[in-house]
Amino acid sequence: MRMTINDQTNIQDATLLESLTRYSEIRERINKCQDDEIIIDLSRIKFAFPLFLNLLLLLRDKNKKVRFQGKTTYLDAIYYPDAISVDALMENNAKKTYIPLLSGNPQDENESSGNVTAKIVELICRSVSIPKQVVSGVRYMLQEIIDNVGEHSLASSFYVLAQAYPKKSLVDICIADNGNGLRQSYRRAGLDVRTDLQAMKMMASAISSKDRPENESRGYGLFTSRKMTTEGLEGEFVMMSGKAVYAKIRNEEYLIDAPFMNTDGTAVAIRLRYDNEKFNMYNYLEY
Repeated sequence: MRMTINDQTNIQDATLLESLTRYSEIRERINKCQDDEIIIDLSRIKFAFPLFLNLLLLLRDKNKKVRFQGKTTYLDAIYYPDAISVDALMENNAKKTYIPLLSGNPQDENESSGNVTAKIVELICRSVSIPKQVVSGVRYMLQEIIDNVGEHSLASSFYVLAQAYPKKSLVDICIADNGNGLRQSYRRAGLDVRTDLQAMKMMASAISSKDRPENESRGYGLFTSRKMTTEGLEGEFVMMSGKAVYAKIRNEEYLIDAPFMNTDGTAVAIRLRYDNEKFNMYNYLEY
């Protein structure tokens, strides 16, 4: 038997957390499905945030029953779901309001996380005009997220997708990996973490799983990135791992036990205002 999901998707004018409603509906139907094959029809996706699209990729990577079919001109333009390498995009990407789907192998010793981050930041700066001090903050945040993927997730793939909204001076960036998730990274560091929700609470409280001495001076990575995004750049921060969701939307904070979601890896999405010329990343670093 085969189940086909072909509902129209056109996610616009929502917070990152609100945009998860559509994904949760799809995930709940898949969780209940007993069929041997599940088809997600991409030809019905008119527009969606990077977070939604990357979550579908993680679902496909970890669930052998799920496959995609169909496309739209919008998805073709952003190389979804096939992706493009960072280097290939650097060579031919004109100024656009999006960075198409990029993929990489975090275990590739030939490409350092610093080089990947620098190239992604350059691509974002091609899309919109960003003050230098904001560029420094974005570079720090992406470096921390990509480092976490390479050092802790044991992932075979990571995905980067970004979308700018110039009329609103906003940019969405999502980085997702198909690794073992936040809870397992804490457990490998020797911490007794029993649930995904407990792991997410530890992240929100700035307890780091980076257990090597040379990493201690770098601050608490995701915690600092969250502060920069929501406090310094008036934005939104969402992290999903396993059965837990954390979100901070400006001054509102959410920690959600979401067994029906069961994210297949880890996804971090940030939405920030990039026109804040008074932003100073050093106000948010902890030493």
